[in-house]
Amino acid sequence: MYYLLGLVGHPVAHSLSPLMHKAALAAHQLEGEYRLLDFTAAELAACVKKLPSQQFVGFNVTVPHKLAVLPLLNQLTVEAEQLRAINTVKILPDGTMVGHNTDLAGFMAALTQAWTVGTETRRAAIAGAGGAARAAVLALARLGWKEIVLISRRLEAAEALVCELLPLLSATGAPTIISVCANCSTASDSYDLLVNCTPVGLYDTAIPPWLADLLGKVRWDGLFFDMVYRHGNTTPLVQLARARSLPAADGITMLAHQAALAFQFWTGKSVGVEIMLDALGL
Repeated sequence: MYYLLGLVGHPVAHSLSPLMHKAALAAHQLEGEYRLLDFTAAELAACVKKLPSQQFVGFNVTVPHKLAVLPLLNQLTVEAEQLRAINTVKILPDGTMVGHNTDLAGFMAALTQAWTVGTETRRAAIAGAGGAARAAVLALARLGWKEIVLISRRLEAAEALVCELLPLLSATGAPTIISVCANCSTASDSYDLLVNCTPVGLYDTAIPPWLADLLGKVRWDGLFFDMVYRHGNTTPLVQLARARSLPAADGITMLAHQAALAFQFWTGKSVGVEIMLDALGL
């Protein structure tokens, strides 16, 4: 079988995915390739619908299409239903396209690797109120964090996110979730874990004062986890955290775990995250 895979997004030229999936294919001695598929919003629907007839067996989805691709798919996995965003699609032999999301499991794996102590009575803060924050809340709940504070300057978006997530969390003994903005007094407490789910540091080095202040509220024995990553360099927030002697991790390990999970979803074959990281020279 020939595994024709790809990445749908705009732009995609900077992507590290081809390096990782080429290594995964080689590790299992599978024939295939991983192509970059740069589709604009106007091109998305028509181009995605053609992928089954072009013999693709799967593809990743990145910004800005993680939401827009939803109505183009035939089926969704439980993870995709919960996160309401797609980053992985499998194409079945009959052309059926199954949407999936590896953000949740990828973050859980990366955080578990970075956080080595218990979560009992621990308090986590999440900066942001978008799709990444949604995955972070669900992941922390599954990992047993008892209190999660959602911090966003977009208070309405944060409150809406909490309302959407409560039904998903209630069946499993949901932690306390507090929705606040960056300037609220409730954001002045200390945290054991801070997860950055904003795009700060993705395109520039400027750190908003409110986020720098929030970073300063993480306990000395806690952890800062930045979902943003920069290949070959640390993110500005990770640099700031480490300058303050605070343990910190960026999103590159999460990216590798996501890639390994996507590869297994497409091929049914597991691949160690070390293979993905080695392909990135890490």
